[in-house]
Formats: sequence, structure tokens, C-alpha cells
Amino acid sequence: MRTKVDNSFFADKVALRIKHLPDKKVINVLDAFCGDRKIWIEIEKRLPDIVFNYTGIDHKDNPKKICLVGENEKFLLGMDLTKFDVIDLDDYSIPALQIEIITKRAKAGTVIFVTAIQIMRSLSYKLLNNLGYSKKMIRKCPALFHCNGKDKILQYLSTLGIYYGKCDHGCKYCYVNDTYMIGKDPENIDEFLKKLDRSAKKHSRGEQVLLSFTSDPYCNRDVKLGYTRKVLNVLLAHQVTTTVLTKGGIRALRDIDIFKQFDSFALGQTMTFVNDKKSKEIEPNASTPTERIDTLKALKSNGIKTWLSLEPVIDPEETLKVIEATAQFVDFYKVGKLNHIANNTDWAAFSIRAVALLRLMGKQFYIKTDLAKFYPYNLEPFETDPDFLTLKSCNTQETLF
Repeated sequence: MRTKVDNSFFADKVALRIKHLPDKKVINVLDAFCGDRKIWIEIEKRLPDIVFNYTGIDHKDNPKKICLVGENEKFLLGMDLTKFDVIDLDDYSIPALQIEIITKRAKAGTVIFVTAIQIMRSLSYKLLNNLGYSKKMIRKCPALFHCNGKDKILQYLSTLGIYYGKCDHGCKYCYVNDTYMIGKDPENIDEFLKKLDRSAKKHSRGEQVLLSFTSDPYCNRDVKLGYTRKVLNVLLAHQVTTTVLTKGGIRALRDIDIFKQFDSFALGQTMTFVNDKKSKEIEPNASTPTERIDTLKALKSNGIKTWLSLEPVIDPEETLKVIEATAQFVDFYKVGKLNHIANNTDWAAFSIRAVALLRLMGKQFYIKTDLAKFYPYNLEPFETDPDFLTLKSCNTQETLF
């Protein structure tokens, strides 16, 4: 196929990728529409502390760059995609075939960036066929089937098992403010659970599953739907190592009977404040800090591993109070600064106090890269290792807690 890269909205594309990069010191990148590599050159300039192992693909060679030359579909089918942390599809149209290949062959947790630009009649036959439209139908009235590209792309992703859940906590600092639940709930959840079951059989006791990063498994909506319990039951059936992160407070306790049955399980709460009133202003529909703390106490008293995500740090004093208030019943902490919103925080001063307090309390913790770079002293390697506190299966777990 002819690959053409669109470099409009350049600043937005760079910002989007920086915002969603994996939290690693070394990141393996596959750029399937590399063009002049402009986007990733800029990202590497802005993030000099991260090592990017870059592989590019383009349909024609360019003396200014080194890349694999040829049709990217063939490379995607022939390469070992599991070695890449990031796969970039910055296409000029809609890379439906490439998305399908990657979802089948990439490892779980791979970050995939997609630029989908719809021009007249740019939706591929493959995408439309997957949605049940025949070539005869499309040819008869192309304008009808090539409209509303965004909705059709989201529907297409759902056929590949890629679903979007809308969190209703309404946190003002959240960068994931435009997510979708595709289709009708009963149709999607049943199909998703079947695919999850097949996947869980292959990944039992392997890498941990995290529920979830860009949504919340115990948002208010799940009280009615009960999807999280259904997902947990599938994971439990195969004893998949599972970690939950939520702001749902006591909503999580309704599944405590399932938590107890896992061989390897932990539940964390995100906390930005210890003060209920301050939290309600910023996280209007989430549970209160008091409720989240009570939930952690209940979980710990039932023998369940607990953790806290102290991210983003909005008010450093509040975050330090959270640590002091929870140290007796929280096993480990992850700490990250406030990003994407202008602020005047002295991150060096905060990092010194936070690290000192966590060490004094004898807690295991991980300082995320964005905050660690402000810490003026030496951190232990495991204190900046994103994998150190990753939950392991019962067969491999040794020194986490």
C-alpha cells in the first residue's frame, strides 16, 4: 500500500505521545509510518533521560534516515511485535489493517498511537466489511457508508476486542476526558468476556493484569452494570495475577469475596487529598478520602495486599498527610507529580520530604520518572524501577511485600 504521513497538528501529536508513553527508562518504538521521523526526533529531544530504541518502516528509502523499506503490513506480519513497548501508526488515512495485525500480534500492554484522518471515501472496505457492509452496498451509496468515520472506527475497534469504558468520577485533572462505551452494554460485555477467557487461558500466572489505567473499575456506573465482577470472575477462573486501582472506595468491597480467592492479588486506591472537602472540589464524583482510607483498612484486615497511587500530587502537604494517615495498613506506594497543568510546586523540595517520610515509615515505594528527575540525591535502583512493585504470580513472588 502507499504510506503517507500527515504532519499536521504536529505539536498535538508530540504532546499526545509524550503524555502516554510507558513509564520506562528504555522504550522500544516501532514507527510503521515513519516518513521523515519528525515526531520521534522531537520527542527524543524533549526527553533526553529516556533511551528510545527506534525502528522505522517506510515505503521508500530516504538518505536522511535509516528504516525498513517496504509495505508495513508485511513487516508487521513478519516481525516479533512483542519486543516493542510502543507502536506508532501516524497514517494519512485510517490504518485499519495495521491495527488488526497489531492487536493480534503485539504483547499485552503495548501502547499504540493511531492518527486516523478521514478524507472523502477514505474508510477501507475491510473496516466497513467488518461492520457488516458488503462491497455491493458500499458501491451503491458510498456517501452513506463513508460518513461518520469516528463512530465507525470505534465500532471497528470493538470487533477487535478493544473497548472503551467511560469513567464518571469527573476528576478535573484527568487527561482521559473523551472516552466511549461502544455499542449496547449486553452485546459488548458478553463478547468481551469470551475473548477475555481465551486470553486468560494463555496468560494464567503470567504478567499481572491491571484494572485499570485510563478508567475506573469501580466508577458509579459499575454499581448498576456489575461488569467488573464479571471480569474478575474470568480472571479468577484462571488465577491470573491481578491488581486493581480505583477511586471507588467502598464500592470495591462488594467483590471482597472474589479478591480473597486469588493466589496473587492487590487493590490500590488513588489519593490526591486527605481532606474530603478539597477532594470533592477536584474529584466531584469519586468516593471521599475518608471512604478510601476506610476501604484500605477493611481490605488489609481481610488479608488483602493494599497500595496507594499518589498521583497526581496536587497539594504536596495533602499528599504527605495521606502517607502519614495510611502507613499502618498500606503495603506500598507509587508517587508521581502533576503533569499537563501549570503549577508552581517545588518538586525538588517535595520529593525530598516524600522520600524521607516513606523511608522513615519503612514503606516500599516507587518514584515515577517525572518526579525522580527533580530529586537531588541518589535513589535506590528499586525506588525508581517501575517493575519492582509489579505484582508477581504466587510461583515467582519473592520480595515484593
